[in-house]
Amino acid sequence: MLGGKLLKEQQLKQIFTTVSTGKGGINRYGLGIYEIKLPNVVSIGGHTGVIPGFNTFAGGTHMLTAI
Repeated sequence: MLGGKLLKEQQLKQIFTTVSTGKGGINRYGLGIYEIKLPNVVSIGGHTGVIPGFNTFAGGTHMLTAI
C-alpha cells in the first residue's frame, strides 16, 4: 500500500494528512488513520480495524490482534 503500487501518491497524502481531534489519546485523525504523540515526542499512527466483536491494532515493532 505504501509503495505506490496500490494507491497513488495523492491518495496516500490524503490518508496521512491528519487534523486535530481536540481530545486526549488520539491526537489527530485522517482518512482512517489516527496519530498519537507519545511523551518522548515520537508519533505513531495506525488504523485499528474495529468491528463488533473483533479488534486489531498494529504499532511500531509489535502487533496485537484481539478476538
